[in-house]
Amino acid sequence: MHLEAIEISKNLEVQLESLPSRAEDDIEKSKIDSLKNLIEIWKENVIEVPGFAHEHAHGAHSHKAAPPMTDESMLDYQRQSREAIIELKSAISKIDSLRK
Repeated sequence: MHLEAIEISKNLEVQLESLPSRAEDDIEKSKIDSLKNLIEIWKENVIEVPGFAHEHAHGAHSHKAAPPMTDESMLDYQRQSREAIIELKSAISKIDSLRK
């Protein structure tokens, strides 16, 4: 789940970079900027799964260390994190589909 969420966020950042050039008005540009900010906030709040360091396409990368929590709590956190990035993906897809 963790790697899936990270991969989604990377793809969304790429997708968002192409949207401003196709935005039709200031309201749409503002929505795109807000989505970019939400992804940044999401990334800032990602915590690393203990013992599960990984690399991203842009090289070695680390996130916040996980606070003490049970395995069940960590799994719940991962689910919620993935759900949040999927919601952002849906919002970005709606904007993107209007531009095609």
